[in-house]
This record gives sequence, structure tokens and C-alpha cells, in this order.
Amino acid sequence: MADLTIYLCGTVSRKTNTAGIGMVACTDKTTTLMEKGEYVGQTSLNEAGYLALNKALERAVNWNFGSVDIYTDNELMFKQLKGVFDVRDKKLKMLHERACSLLEENPLVNLYLIDRETNKQAYELAKAAANLEENIHTVSVEPDRESPLTWKVIAFTPKLMLVEFNYPKGLILPLHKHLHEQTSYLVKGKLKYAIAGRDIILTKGTGLAITGQVEHQVEALADSREIVSYYPMRFDLLPKKEDNNNANSGAQVQTTLFG
Repeated sequence: MADLTIYLCGTVSRKTNTAGIGMVACTDKTTTLMEKGEYVGQTSLNEAGYLALNKALERAVNWNFGSVDIYTDNELMFKQLKGVFDVRDKKLKMLHERACSLLEENPLVNLYLIDRETNKQAYELAKAAANLEENIHTVSVEPDRESPLTWKVIAFTPKLMLVEFNYPKGLILPLHKHLHEQTSYLVKGKLKYAIAGRDIILTKGTGLAITGQVEHQVEALADSREIVSYYPMRFDLLPKKEDNNNANSGAQVQTTLFG
């Protein structure tokens, strides 16, 4: 297994005719190093694919990992880089030359072609970024009330996400950490955060900020409602496709989402 695995995708929105790229970098099956969606404006599908690849290669160099496996669902780009197809478009030629140069500089990088379904996470990030001209995406998800913790995604862009959490009294989210920075504001109730060996009590109208990769635990001392913003957006908190089709179905939140 490679030291670093990157899934990437470029796509174009049919609504706005603008493009976005998505990238998911993992060090193993359970550790995600980065999830990123980026708006790249009006460009073609294949140009977006090359932009995603070149950014991934540049990041791989900066992160200084050993072997790197990169997965893409862009068949044309993949076959051009393998020498199966010629590159005729002038814009693509420049991007292709840059990609070839980066690949030559990184002999431990391997490029693989996968299908869109396998690349779904990177695709969803790219799709959200491509629609950035619509400014904001809203969803309404009311999870099953039997779930110990309920949440609703209020709004998100590829870089920011706003979420409402409702905690029943006595609920404890175990010690965990994530790459995302977060700011929290307590609308009602009382929460106890344990952060880096310190206990911080939030009451109505108070808040806090936590940088990425800082371990923390949350305990609800009363029924509480908290508004949390994340940077970048948390892909794992988005509703599944079937939840979008049926707002009443909800989605039970497992504590593993917060690990």
C-alpha cells in the first residue's frame, strides 16, 4: 500500500457551466489527511481534470510522502498521460506538459483509472465546488428522533459548513479529533468541553473555537442546542442521496462521525 492515496475529480455544472475540482487524500483506509473542493471557474471537463491532477501532484511534493497512488475517473486524461491518446487542444497541452513534468519529478507516483462510483467522495466535493456561483447550498435533514444526537446541516460551501446539533441531557461524545477547524455557539442548554486537559463550560450565548487535530470531548449537562461552523466543510455530515429525496427519512448520527 502506498504511503499516500489521493482521489481526485474535475466536473462541470450543467446549471452554471462552471467547473470544480475535488480531492480526498488518505494515509490509510481510516485516516483522511484532506478533503477539499475548489471552484475553478469556466473551463472544460478535461481541463478541470488536469487542474485537479496538477494540484494533487504539487501537494504530494509539499507533503513529502514516499510512494503515492493517485486515482482519477477522467479516462481521456488518463489515456493521454499513458500515451494512448494524443493531446491536440492548446490549453490541454499546457496542462498536460505540467502534469508530465510533475510525474517525472516524482517517480514514486502511480496513476490509476477508476469509475465515478468508486470516486464518489471526490466527485461530490467537485460538484459542490462547481456550483459555487449559486453561493450557498441548503439542505434540510431531520434525523430520527430516537437517535441520541440529532443534527441539521443549515448551509455549506466547499470551504465552510454550518450545522445545528441537538444534544439530550447526559449525552457524551467521546474524546476525538478531526482535521477541521470549528467554532461553536450555544443557543440553549449547557455543554462541557474537555479540551487538552481543561474543562470549559458553555452556557447560553457563549462559544469557543477549536483548531484542527486538537482532541476534545463533549458532555451535555442539559438538553442543548449548538451551532457549529467547520472549515473546510465536513463531507461526512452531508445527508445521503436518499435523505435528499425524502426529508422525513432522516439520518441517524453515529458517534464515529465525530472521530
